[in-house]
Amino acid sequence: MDAQPKSWEANTLYKLEDRVTIRIEEKIVFVLRCIREGMSGATTPTIRRGLGSHTSWNQYDTRQNNKVSDDECDWIVEKVI
Repeated sequence: MDAQPKSWEANTLYKLEDRVTIRIEEKIVFVLRCIREGMSGATTPTIRRGLGSHTSWNQYDTRQNNKVSDDECDWIVEKVI
């Protein structure tokens, strides 16, 4: 597993346990870990929004078991940085 996750890229082949970052808003960055390998999609994966304020990272569903699908790949939210 990479020590530093790389930025997510469209149409890229990812392997199990690869880690990537996605920027949702200017100051919100999620680290995702690949749990099903394959080719990523054309657009950045979407993190589901939870209830509450829509002004900070806590509006997103950041549970470790939050599965995010991305074309052929599946990811879980590892952390918010």
